[in-house]
Amino acid sequence: SDLLLIAVTLCRIKRTIADIQCIRYAFFSYDCWYLIDTIADFRHFHTIIQYDCIFHVGKEILILANQMYDLENRLYQTASNENHMMSGIVRIASVPLATALILSRVMPVFKKQFPDVKIELFENNPLGAKHMVLNYQADIGISTSPYLGLSHKVLMTDRIVSIHRDRSVNLDLLTDTVELVLCRVAYESITEQLKGISIDFTHSLIVEAASTQINMVANGNGTGAISELMLSSIPNSLVIGNVKPPIEMDISLIVHDFQQMSTAAKQMMELILQRGY
Repeated sequence: SDLLLIAVTLCRIKRTIADIQCIRYAFFSYDCWYLIDTIADFRHFHTIIQYDCIFHVGKEILILANQMYDLENRLYQTASNENHMMSGIVRIASVPLATALILSRVMPVFKKQFPDVKIELFENNPLGAKHMVLNYQADIGISTSPYLGLSHKVLMTDRIVSIHRDRSVNLDLLTDTVELVLCRVAYESITEQLKGISIDFTHSLIVEAASTQINMVANGNGTGAISELMLSSIPNSLVIGNVKPPIEMDISLIVHDFQQMSTAAKQMMELILQRGY
C-alpha cells in the first residue's frame, strides 16, 4: 500500500527529521509512524531499496530529507566556525580507484589538521557516486565523466587497457568473443562510457575486486580489461594491450556548487586538489 511505501521511504530519513526538528511527528498518522518504528531496526534496509522501486513522492521526500541533513551540517559548521573550531561531518562518495590513489593519502592529513571533523566515506561505482552527490547524500564525489550536470574539477585521466598473462592483446570489445575477465567497476565503467553500443558479455567472467581480476588473469583464466591506473596500483607482471574502441575518461572531484560547500568540505576539497594523484 501507499502507507507502507511511505513508511519504507521515511525509515531512511527518520533520524534526520527527528534530529533537526523541522517536521513534527503529528504531521504523519500514528499508523504510519508505527510502521516506521517496526522496520527502523533494519539499519541498512535503505541500501537494498533501489530508487526505481520507490514511487515518485517517496523519491522527492528522500531527496528533500538529504537536503535538510546537508543544510543542518552546514549550519552546525558555520556556528562552530564562529567559535574558531572546525567540526561537523564531511561525506565523500568515491570510486575505489580514487579511494586507493587519492583519499588514502589525503584523509590522514585532513584528520591531523581537523581532528573534530568526522569523515564518512562511501565507495560506489561511477554512476552510484554521482547519484549520491546529486541526491545530497554526499558533499563531495570523485567519479568519472560524464558528470550529469554537476560542477567538477579534473583530478586525473585514465583509460581502459587489456591485460594478459603472456602477451599483448589488442582487444576489440565490439567483435572479439574472448573469455573476458572483468572486475565490477571495470564492467560498469565500460558500459557507462560506451552507453548505447551493444557489447556481448556472454563469455565474460565478472568478479567484484580488481585484485581478484588480476589474479584470475595471471592464472590463465583469459584476457582482462581494466583501468590502467587501478592496474598500476596493484603489483603484477601482466602484459598490457590496447582496447578498441578506445575508452578514456577524466576522473574528477564533483559537487553540486563550489560556492555552496560547507567549510569542512571546502578544506577537504583543497587538500584533494593539492595532494591529488
